[in-house]
Amino acid sequence: METFVSPQRLLRAVGMASPAANGLVSTFTIAHGLSTTPKHVAVQARNALSAATSFVTADATNITITFLSVPLLGTLSFYWSAEA
Repeated sequence: METFVSPQRLLRAVGMASPAANGLVSTFTIAHGLSTTPKHVAVQARNALSAATSFVTADATNITITFLSVPLLGTLSFYWSAEA
């Protein structure tokens, strides 16, 4: 994960995530490391299995990626960024 920091707090974080899809769950979380809920979040699929993302949300701790249907077995892969 790459981070950009002001003297007061972490402002921006970017990274790659590769959660395992087990064929049972449709929601995956990525810890973004910011000290607050991001104002802007971007997630980009890096493989075909990850391309069916339905929506993305974020809170003060995580980015949550939700699929409309459960992804098949395999490794998901995403580029992500979050900015406070």
